[in-house]
Amino acid sequence: MPWELNGNAGIGASHFLGTRNAAPLIIRTENGGTSPVAGAEAMRITPAAGGRRVGIRTPNPLYQLHVTAPGGVGPEDANGVSQAGNVPIVAQSDSTAFAVLNANGRQAFALNIDGNQGTTNARGVPTLYDKYDGSWQPCLSLRSGSVGIGTGVPQRRLHVEDTEIHSGGSGSGFSFGNRQTAGFVQNPGGGERWVWYASGGIARLWSGSDKLTVMTNGDVALSGKHAFRSSDPWLRLNQDGAFSAGVHTPGLLAPGSLNVGGVGGWSNPGTGNAEIGASLATHGTTPGQQLNTSHNPAGATTGPGFPSWSGGGINTWDVLARGAVYVGTNIDSPQVQIYANGTLIAPDKRFRIDHPLDPERRFLVHACLEGPESAVYYRGQGQLEGGRARVELPEYFEALVRTDDRTVTLTPCCAEDEPISVLAASGIADGAFDVRAADDRNPRQSFYWEVKAVRADMEPLQTEERKGERNSGATQGPALSTRAPEIRITRDREAVVT
Repeated sequence: MPWELNGNAGIGASHFLGTRNAAPLIIRTENGGTSPVAGAEAMRITPAAGGRRVGIRTPNPLYQLHVTAPGGVGPEDANGVSQAGNVPIVAQSDSTAFAVLNANGRQAFALNIDGNQGTTNARGVPTLYDKYDGSWQPCLSLRSGSVGIGTGVPQRRLHVEDTEIHSGGSGSGFSFGNRQTAGFVQNPGGGERWVWYASGGIARLWSGSDKLTVMTNGDVALSGKHAFRSSDPWLRLNQDGAFSAGVHTPGLLAPGSLNVGGVGGWSNPGTGNAEIGASLATHGTTPGQQLNTSHNPAGATTGPGFPSWSGGGINTWDVLARGAVYVGTNIDSPQVQIYANGTLIAPDKRFRIDHPLDPERRFLVHACLEGPESAVYYRGQGQLEGGRARVELPEYFEALVRTDDRTVTLTPCCAEDEPISVLAASGIADGAFDVRAADDRNPRQSFYWEVKAVRADMEPLQTEERKGERNSGATQGPALSTRAPEIRITRDREAVVT
């Protein structure tokens, strides 16, 4: 069946456009009628022996699609719209213009044009996307000559967001040039180029040689003329520009020592010692009001000092610890531990207040009731109506506690000679439980109730620990309401606790 220029009818599975022998299918233009093969070849599809490759403007395609052209984009019209050019392949889109699937057919890579504003100076940002973990992630964006990683709006030639830049290997480091130096200087002799790098576990700032080193323990060493000199046994400041003998910060003397305030005429307190001429204030202008490290100094007039029974330490108004506070003589397992999440660990927890009956002479001391779980309790009083009652717990009860390990305790009340009924409670569901009389002796029996449950916002308490292990204090639980439940009787005579 010949192919008609205006289309063929009756095309079936046995019809095709192609060749029957091992010859390529060739499409030509500009034949001129002189010979069947005289026209310019535009496209070729090779047979099986040629790999069934497609060649455009090449008679010998080397890959499944092989396109050749001189190269170069065409000019633009007055609106910035491209005219014809010689680029081998052009894709046009305001979204994904090119995509790659892996060998399993899964999407893996795409090139998008994002944010096209439709104007000549806001044409869209070429962005490379990867789908390594199953979600499309923009990894590199190009805009106005700048490269963005993690951002589609780079503000510098290289702009990285959401993570640090890492350099590894034998030549790793971060190189940057002097702003007044044009071009790259391989071997700087006057600070034309600097490199931050690390070797031997030590961070180093280099410009021809190492100028600054930071040790793993935090020690810092400088070379050349600077404010700190590593050859000095104390910290020396460049006060006169020449590091003359005796020019140093008063009080920074032997290693590990400190003299503030000119104690003993700026005498050397000795290695590991510190001398302060007065109380040290950490707020305001009055020494000793916030921090006082003297032990009840005789004749002290600048601060409150310490009580006679104190061994000294810190006398302050507020203490803010972002991690934990430890108190005790056992350094491996202090007796008292207070963590940032509110956890308090101590062998004994108690309160001491003025005695209600004798506040001038005595204290009243009570200790906390302990248990092997982080539990809460609620209690109240109710009364049966027709042998039944329903107790409703606070609305946050179900969100606060675990669904298991809930208990209800009931205590019947007696008033003079009225009959007493035995009571039973249902399980707690939807923040409430039912109370029933086990007999009909007193259908209006009043009762006390108490509910105990384990908090859901806390991990189960580990009741046995090996010595030396500490609570990490890593979590912060929600604050709990301290309002006591109130009881009321509804119109249908049910006991409701709120």
